[in-house]
Amino acid sequence: MRSQDIEEGRFNGGWISAKYNIMSIALSCLSLHKFYPSIELVTDTFGYNLINDIKLPYNKIDIALDTLKYPTSLWAVPKIYTYTLQNEPFLHVDNDIFIWDNCFSKLRKHNLVVQNKYFLKNVQKEKLNWVLNDFKEQPACLKNIESNKRLSSVSVGLFGGSDIDFINQYASETLNFVRKNDTAILNQIPNFVAGSNSIFDEFIFCQMAKNKNKKITAFLPQKAMNYQVAHFNKVPFECTYIHLMSYYKKIDYLCNQVEFRLKYHFPEHYKLILERLEDKQFDETESVFQKIKNTYTLFENFKDKNDILDVLVTLDDHIGIFQNEETFAYYMAINEKVNDTELNGWMKMLIYFDGKKITGNMLLKSVMNTNLKNHFSDYEIKNGITELILEGLVYHNFLKIVY
Repeated sequence: MRSQDIEEGRFNGGWISAKYNIMSIALSCLSLHKFYPSIELVTDTFGYNLINDIKLPYNKIDIALDTLKYPTSLWAVPKIYTYTLQNEPFLHVDNDIFIWDNCFSKLRKHNLVVQNKYFLKNVQKEKLNWVLNDFKEQPACLKNIESNKRLSSVSVGLFGGSDIDFINQYASETLNFVRKNDTAILNQIPNFVAGSNSIFDEFIFCQMAKNKNKKITAFLPQKAMNYQVAHFNKVPFECTYIHLMSYYKKIDYLCNQVEFRLKYHFPEHYKLILERLEDKQFDETESVFQKIKNTYTLFENFKDKNDILDVLVTLDDHIGIFQNEETFAYYMAINEKVNDTELNGWMKMLIYFDGKKITGNMLLKSVMNTNLKNHFSDYEIKNGITELILEGLVYHNFLKIVY
């Protein structure tokens, strides 16, 4: 891996660009500080310089990671090392997590806390087999592990608790395990090593806690899927916790939501970031933001997502719907340029918004008299229309609210 790739990886943090990485750090810190005023950051000089001058309200910034030497592909190592520095109950929060209420308060009294529990996927088992076969001096929790069986693990976007002794023991033993096997790590492809981080910071922790009969409390239910913590289009009436993990950082419309939410809630910090980055694309997103900020304000008064069905909406000015005269298929035109992707599924409902100002409930009443009822239940139809409107307003900008 080239040094340039490593540097870009540090700047971008898995995001499309450094811009969204810094905005994510800012939005995470500021949203947390709104409900929990005591926030500390452990980083290195590189990380400190990355966010310097944007005036984030950390109570303390510790550059303890300057002394830590590790392959950049092992991004979980500094995170685990940070746990060894703790001497009182704490909650680690990844900097791609954003909150809209004091949702963590219920976790204060628990000994061990994680985001959620899950079962290892096959791709993770491939990394586990590498560790089991090529690493020496295996910790006790990995002995007798059979990777062909269903294996439990945990997600540590949120991590902590009051059992500091056990957390320190887990962290110290895991770090020693990694250090003793630096040769195996250095001989492996960096991308493969990067995919193995969840073995060290999640699976080993889970198995060690299991061996010692330690109870782990999950913030989210095990059945929660990754996409369920990425619902910017349902903030704050249904979703007050967002975690843009992994590949969600590469989705354009979710990156835009990070920027728009930062600008909406914390405009002064947003301006500081633009100045620091010397961003020249500000004007390009301004017109979209002006529309979406009104949607954000409206959402603050919602009790649940069904409230959107009472809101008068129509197609946005830059959107048109066209029908192919030969195939009778419908297509969307963006700024008068016809998209070659046919409207399918619930997207076909956009036809009803073309040249009309209607509510979701009005649309619901109309389609209930069609043959759609022969294929979907009342609940499915209502939910499909609701999701279409929420996504159209927040993510894709093909609908707008009529005032």
